[in-house]
Amino acid sequence: MIISIEPIFAAILFALIFLFGSKIHITKIKHHRALLSFAAGVAIAYVFVHLLPELSRASDVFIATSGIKSELLASYHVYIAAMIGFMLFFGLDYMTKRSPKDEAQNTKPTIFSTHIIGFAIYVWLVTYLMMRGISEKPISITLYAIAMGLHFCSIDHELYREHATIYTRYGRYILAIAALLGWAIGFFIELPKPIIITLLGVISGGIIVNSMIAELPRDRTGKFIPFLFGGIFYSVLLLFL
Repeated sequence: MIISIEPIFAAILFALIFLFGSKIHITKIKHHRALLSFAAGVAIAYVFVHLLPELSRASDVFIATSGIKSELLASYHVYIAAMIGFMLFFGLDYMTKRSPKDEAQNTKPTIFSTHIIGFAIYVWLVTYLMMRGISEKPISITLYAIAMGLHFCSIDHELYREHATIYTRYGRYILAIAALLGWAIGFFIELPKPIIITLLGVISGGIIVNSMIAELPRDRTGKFIPFLFGGIFYSVLLLFL
């Protein structure tokens, strides 16, 4: 595989977001809610303008390459994988929010470990699929890095809010390493197309539910105009660039 500088920079960017995002303390920034709403708009635009059409193409490729005799199962495989990804990450969020916290607002170590391992796999998959997609004309790495970088900013903010100091002490390093491993493994190893398509489905469901949980304004502090602008801005980039 030819070495390209863009994926390396994207993986490093993702790692830096996790390493230093919680240190910035975005809530102290004057217009932090507008920034998070803008990030939500970008992620949602990515889901509806690029990711859902990608799932349709992935389904066609899976039918052609999987060897599964049942046409019905092959046709719905990628969508079932997306549903599983959606449910898994929704379950992770539900489990975390229902768990009690100590005086420092830290969750139980077992809950934290499960949550961080789940998101480490998520970050790894996002970075791996940046390297090993299925499209003949994949999305620009720069556009992908913009969408996922903003998405990871929101996730980092949400994880810090849920786990406080324990995330700063351990979790951010684990996610940064996962981002770099996603690039490294993607560079050296190409999984069979049916497996890549299944992973694409799982990560698609994860992006959708995490966009809803971590990014969409959930209370009266949400800013609709930045959210709308983020969606329109990124949709235009996807369609014309």
